[in-house]
Amino acid sequence: MAQQHRTIIALQKAGLLAWNQRDRQLLISAPLAVLFMDSAERWTGFIQTLTLYEQYRLQSAAWAEYIQKEELKAVRRAMKDGISKTEDGKTSTISHQPSALSREDIERIRRARRAEISQTDMEPPVIKEFDFFIIPESTEAHPEPIAVGHYNAQTQEMEMATWEEVRSLLVKN
Repeated sequence: MAQQHRTIIALQKAGLLAWNQRDRQLLISAPLAVLFMDSAERWTGFIQTLTLYEQYRLQSAAWAEYIQKEELKAVRRAMKDGISKTEDGKTSTISHQPSALSREDIERIRRARRAEISQTDMEPPVIKEFDFFIIPESTEAHPEPIAVGHYNAQTQEMEMATWEEVRSLLVKN
């Protein structure tokens, strides 16, 4: 799995893959797509792997942000209440002055709160479905896609069509 993650990161850095989370779109360079389109199973596996990687990345970022917010809340609460928890779970009273918390107190409070947090405390972000576009290698600012598709990660259903098919349907309507 770690090797797959490193490969995906390298592909993103090389400009062969790009996620647009806001619009729920995955852009795939045509030369890369061709490598995986030799069979339906391989192409589906490739899209599933990319989805799992992005899901892992989003969850890791959300988890880190959640822990940081919870630690900050605990420190602020301790500063407000004037209470500090020791590592063995005992409490001690400190003065009500925010400056009364030493770096060690803050770190101890953060560690204690971190130890209390369970992954079930947070609802992780989920990639439900997204569109993907296979983009040709081009020097144009906005190249026209070769193919477009839609993938539902929950049901693992995929639909795909060439851009010409989509365009002809749009022109007819």
